[in-house]
Amino acid sequence: MSRELATAREEIGRLDRVAERSGEVPLLESALEQVRGALGASEARTQALEGQVAELEAARSGLASAAEAESDELGRKLAAVEADLAATRESVAASEATNTGLAAQVAELEAARSGLASAEVESDDLEQKVAGLQTDLMAVRSSLLEAEARNRKLETDVLAFAETRESLAAVQGYNDELSQRLAVLEASAASPAKPVEIVAADEPVKLAQVRQPSPSGNEARNEAPAASVEPLAPLPSAFPPSMTEETPGIAPAGAPVVAPVRALTEPSAAIVVEDLPITVPADIEAFAQAWARAWSDQRVDDYLSFYGAAFAPREGTSRDDWASTRRDRLTRPQFVVVELSNFRTQIHGPDQATVSFDQEYRSDTFQDRVVKTLELVREGDLWKIREEISD
Repeated sequence: MSRELATAREEIGRLDRVAERSGEVPLLESALEQVRGALGASEARTQALEGQVAELEAARSGLASAAEAESDELGRKLAAVEADLAATRESVAASEATNTGLAAQVAELEAARSGLASAEVESDDLEQKVAGLQTDLMAVRSSLLEAEARNRKLETDVLAFAETRESLAAVQGYNDELSQRLAVLEASAASPAKPVEIVAADEPVKLAQVRQPSPSGNEARNEAPAASVEPLAPLPSAFPPSMTEETPGIAPAGAPVVAPVRALTEPSAAIVVEDLPITVPADIEAFAQAWARAWSDQRVDDYLSFYGAAFAPREGTSRDDWASTRRDRLTRPQFVVVELSNFRTQIHGPDQATVSFDQEYRSDTFQDRVVKTLELVREGDLWKIREEISD
């Protein structure tokens, strides 16, 4: 465009010179005006084109900056991609090494699995053997517990036998004392005497008295006065009920005892000594041990016989239902062991007593330890349980 403008200016100058020379000024002026109009239009276009060129330069500059920034960004991304690629290659190398190790481990696992299959067969055999051993062990334990129960019973029987021997010795001493006193009575009799009885007093702890019929008339004056007799010591009654039932010749507590006597002046003379109803703790403890032994031996009828007519179950059930339940609980286990210890006995009179003790119960299905109290009453010559309390 600059070149065209320069050419147009030169043409104008030429035309001016030609007009001056030829005198064709009007025509030249008209042509000049046309040229000038064209030149103005050309200048306007030139300015517009220059503006566009400036815009294009600015756009090219912006594009260059954006391209450079984008190029930098692409460079950074390319660097990151190259770094990721390098890391990926390293991971691939590590994975290949891991795969190689895994392949070796898989081979080892396959070998181990083969070994496991053999071991499972051996394990099944071992489990069967262990099951058999456990069965044998249970049988041995059961036998040991039964043997322990028998040993406990034997120990209890031995203790009861020892108590019986002591009681027999006491009875022998008592009989010797009776014989001495009877000898004194025989020696003091001055004339044939009527039967003399030595009887117990009304109160359990009072001593025996000598009774003789009062003579009448001249017989009273001729007969010598009756000899005084010292009081008899009370006869110990420490026999366990179970031992007196199993041992012939031993009477239970409360039964009359006939002492051996020598003949008096009259063949009809006789002396009868009745056992005083004296209660000692040994009686009560022996009763409780006999009750526990019947329970341990699972002798249901003997066990139930220890409960008196006044016994009422604390659960509120009837006596028959309670007895049925107790029969089931005594006979269902394979073995039962009941041990009593730490006795606390209270004597409330000749016919009432209370005994507390620690009770340990063991069977093949259950075991526990409780403190139990038995309230006892006499029914005839035997102690019976009136109430049973577990704490």
